[in-house]
Amino acid sequence: MEATTLLIVLIATIVLSNVLESIFPQLPLPLIQILLGAVLSLSPLETAVTINPEIFMGLLIAPLLFRESEEADIYALWKVRKEVIFMVFALVFLTVFSIGFSVRLFVPTMPLAACFALGAILGPTDAVAVSSMSSRIKIDDRIMSVLKGEWLINDASGVISFKFAVLALTTGSFSLASASLKFVILCVGGFIFGFLISVAKDMIVQKLKKMNIRNTATYMLLDILTPFLCYFIAEKIGVSGIIAAVTAGCRQSLHLHKVEAFEADLAVFKKSTWEMITSVLNATVFILLGLELPRIIGSVMHCQDFTVPFAFGIGAFATVVLFAVRFMATLIAANKVAGKDLEDRMKNCAIMTLSGVKGTVSLATAFALPLYVPNVFPAEQRDLILLITGAVILYSLVIASIALPLLAKSKVVVDEEKDEDIHIQILKDVIPELEKSEATCVSSIVINIKKRIREIEREQLTNKELRKFKEVRENFFRIEIELLKKHHASGDLTDDEFRMYSRFITVIMNMHSMGIFKKIKYQIKFFGGNGANSTLSRDLHDLRENPVEEGRLQAIFWENTGGIIEEYNKRSGGDDEKYVVRLVEERIDDVGSLMERAFGGALKAEINTEYDRELIHSFEVEREVLDRYLEEGKLEAEEADEIRIKINTLENYALSDAHNDAVKKTLVNVVNKRRKKAREVSKGRRR
Repeated sequence: MEATTLLIVLIATIVLSNVLESIFPQLPLPLIQILLGAVLSLSPLETAVTINPEIFMGLLIAPLLFRESEEADIYALWKVRKEVIFMVFALVFLTVFSIGFSVRLFVPTMPLAACFALGAILGPTDAVAVSSMSSRIKIDDRIMSVLKGEWLINDASGVISFKFAVLALTTGSFSLASASLKFVILCVGGFIFGFLISVAKDMIVQKLKKMNIRNTATYMLLDILTPFLCYFIAEKIGVSGIIAAVTAGCRQSLHLHKVEAFEADLAVFKKSTWEMITSVLNATVFILLGLELPRIIGSVMHCQDFTVPFAFGIGAFATVVLFAVRFMATLIAANKVAGKDLEDRMKNCAIMTLSGVKGTVSLATAFALPLYVPNVFPAEQRDLILLITGAVILYSLVIASIALPLLAKSKVVVDEEKDEDIHIQILKDVIPELEKSEATCVSSIVINIKKRIREIEREQLTNKELRKFKEVRENFFRIEIELLKKHHASGDLTDDEFRMYSRFITVIMNMHSMGIFKKIKYQIKFFGGNGANSTLSRDLHDLRENPVEEGRLQAIFWENTGGIIEEYNKRSGGDDEKYVVRLVEERIDDVGSLMERAFGGALKAEINTEYDRELIHSFEVEREVLDRYLEEGKLEAEEADEIRIKINTLENYALSDAHNDAVKKTLVNVVNKRRKKAREVSKGRRR
């Protein structure tokens, strides 16, 4: 595949995978990406990719591990150092030998060194896969510290073990004494080299600061360059590049953070940049596995010695062996941190066992296998190992995604005494404070805050609840239109009132991004096609120039709302009360927003200097209310800090947006011209 085409296809696939994860949150993101890669490989596009193992490890794995170690809490890891060391070294070596001898029983023609290489491939745990699942469940802090320590270092021990196995496979000789010495040299050498690279980077940073160079992009590029220098130079001089990258990241995590404006800007920029990089790199690895799967399966299908079901069977057996060995190891390693009683310890050990999901590093090391070794290791056996690795990754992901939520409690705990999010309560208390102001744009600011409240409420809903809420909203629209037709037919509504109210409902549909096909269906069915091709700007214009008074439209709206609730409760049996309550609150906000946009000039207010000042003031009021809640003990300090971060983010965005005066003046002129033209056209029609 051409590089340009590959890049476009990868980015599009990554975007799609993130969308699908939001729709199906119960599925791990890596599993979705593998499936998408497999589907992509069956498309007409040329998807053949040549993977250079060393480049693959250096460009993908090194920066991922560097960033993981940079974000690690070294002090927390130090408290569980004994457990981490056992899991990192003893467990990896146990995995290598147990998998190696087990697979050799099923494939006696495969060299023992190749079987050990498979064991080394399956040794490391995938941090990203487990993190995506652990973000939705509650795991004991000390257990989590052990897991994080294992994620950081067992990649290195697994990769080093793999290199020894490949060396034995390609040379046909292996010396335990020589291998042990070389292992120490690789680890210690990698540690020293990573430490030196980190020190050198700090010296460069300090020199740049003394030269008064305050460009965040420059410092960010230095940070991104560090893991690549660590890996490629370390591998060139014969020490572990993975250990070097991890060491540099760990040392960087120990830095004291200065409370300075430039440091704050750099930290925000760095966080967002690394989040994007790690997301893309992880996704790339799993999509590449999906792309390779059909080719690997095809290769194994044409092999006379084994079949695809046989390979997946070995993968299932290897998964059982992995979890069994890991469970025994956790019983030994985590005995002191796993829990207070036997039941608690067994549950936490089971959580640690299932957290041994395989992923990125396993794939990278599998791709690093030699294509073949003449008379020793044929290409078919390499494909078999790749297929077994892929099968184990799939099995471990599926098992963990099903079993972990059953063992661990969900992080989203519903407090029956706490009816709504504390941030929503704060925002609701901000509204009356703002309404005391005499500024003309206060109503627009209040509308903005109500939008934030609805956004928080939507975030609290599960996908199932969100779909139900949308369904209830659509039923409300359907009943509303039925009642309108009924009132119109009975003469309670004039032709003008019925026509303008159809526009009114159309605008509200637009406000909630109702699909164009549903909107057209409703309009054709209930309004005879009137306004089926309407746009939001046209609907607002018609409302602004309508012959029906604004107050009369609102009165019809509130009369209809009562009738809708009564009719809906009859049809649903009153089982959807919480959705109905939220929907009524939403409709209250909708009518206020609509009246403001159609008659009060909210759009103009939002591009007005006064609006900017009042918006910044609203954030100050929000902080005051937040501090009051904290003093009264209504929320914890950690909750307050999280809300402050959100307020600061919104305020920073508002401040940066407020500086673009030229754009705002242009928008004001555009709005004024459009409204002037609309009034002239309307007057012409009346004449």
